[in-house]
Amino acid sequence: MLALMSPIIKYHYLFLDCSTLEENILTDVGIIKLKKHIGWIGEKCGHPAVPANAKLALSSESLDPGTIATYTCDDGYELFGSPTSTCSASGVWQGELPFCGN
Repeated sequence: MLALMSPIIKYHYLFLDCSTLEENILTDVGIIKLKKHIGWIGEKCGHPAVPANAKLALSSESLDPGTIATYTCDDGYELFGSPTSTCSASGVWQGELPFCGN
């Protein structure tokens, strides 16, 4: 009868490689990589305000940090201010609200 032997692995520490979203366990025999699905860390933003005579497009309906709000103006109006705003990790839209004037 064949006996299967499994090596004993001692875990030294666990670390996350943010560039690849992999957890890496450094052991006495090398590094074990564990692929993880990791969502945004932080608070969601509320729905951004929409100025008069403007349209809003969101890069994600989830409103997670990193979501980009892009503003455009209705025909006959010009956008004043930044056309984009980004949801921060603290759940606040970055930048001032633009406005559409003619």
